Amino acid sequence: MNIQIITKTFEYSNKNSIIFPFLAFQKKLYESNIYFKILLDINQVNYSDIIIVDSKYHRNYWKSNENIIYEDFVKLKNYTNKLIYFDTTDSTGMIQSEIFNYVDSYWKFQILKDRSQYKKIFYGGRIFSNYYHKKFKVNDQNVLMSKSINDNDLSKIKLAWNFGLADYSYKNKYLFFLRKKLLLDKLFFFFLKKIIILKIILCLLHLIISIQEKQFHFKEKKLKI
Repeated sequence: MNIQIITKTFEYSNKNSIIFPFLAFQKKLYESNIYFKILLDINQVNYSDIIIVDSKYHRNYWKSNENIIYEDFVKLKNYTNKLIYFDTTDSTGMIQSEIFNYVDSYWKFQILKDRSQYKKIFYGGRIFSNYYHKKFKVNDQNVLMSKSINDNDLSKIKLAWNFGLADYSYKNKYLFFLRKKLLLDKLFFFFLKKIIILKIILCLLHLIISIQEKQFHFKEKKLKI
C-alpha cells in the first residue's frame, strides 16, 4: 500500500501530530508493506492507493480563492483510489461540508459522540455557543452558523489520531521553535547523516539557556545581598 500525505507549513503545531506517527513507526509500516511519502507541494503528487490532505494546506484559500481548493481535489482524485481530507481544527464542530463532494472520507482530530448532532445547525458553530445564545441571549457581532450535514456525508466523518501522538520529546521543543521562526519545513526531514548538525543546534540552544539561567541567578543573588 502506498500513501501520500500532502501538508504545508510548520507554522501550526497541528501538522506535527499528523506526520510524526508515520515517521516514528516508519520501520514497522515498511515491514507491513505500507509505504508513505510526505509532500509539501501538491504538484509533486503521483499515483498512490491513499492520499491524505492536511486541511492546513488550503487554509489561506478558503477566503481568497475557494475554487482553487476544489480544482486541486478534482485533480487529486485522478491519482488515488481513496482521497481523505484531514481536518486539523481544534474542536468537534465547524465541519467543512463544502469538501464532502470531493473526498471519500473526512478525518478529524475529535468528533461528537452522537454524530447525528451534525445534522443540526448551531449558533457559533458549536454546541456550547448555541447554548449560551439560546439560554442567555448572547449574540456575536459577526454571526457564524454551522451547516447541516446529510446522512450520506455523515458516514464520511471518521475519528483520526490527534495531538496525543505528536512528538513531545525534548529536542522537538527546539526544532518546532526553529521551524516556526525560520519557516524551514526541511528541518523536519533530517536524515541520519544530519543528526550531528541537529545535536550541535540543540547543544547550542541548551548552552544559551543555561547561560541565561546562570546570569539570572547571579543577578538574583546580588539583589539579595
